[in-house]
Amino acid sequence: MTQACNHCTYFGRQDVQVNSEAVSGDCRINPPSASTQDKIAFWPVVKSKDWCGSFEAKHN
Repeated sequence: MTQACNHCTYFGRQDVQVNSEAVSGDCRINPPSASTQDKIAFWPVVKSKDWCGSFEAKHN
């Protein structure tokens, strides 16, 4: 299995676009970070083919 975000248990699929580039979702391994400017919390936005060292395969 490829260790990519779309295969990770912490990946939340969103199908949004950022800067005219397709982005697939958010990483939910940690609680959302609060933006002091907007006072809104958010998870990091990631592409489905991104990866990191915290990858954990989805359990079906």
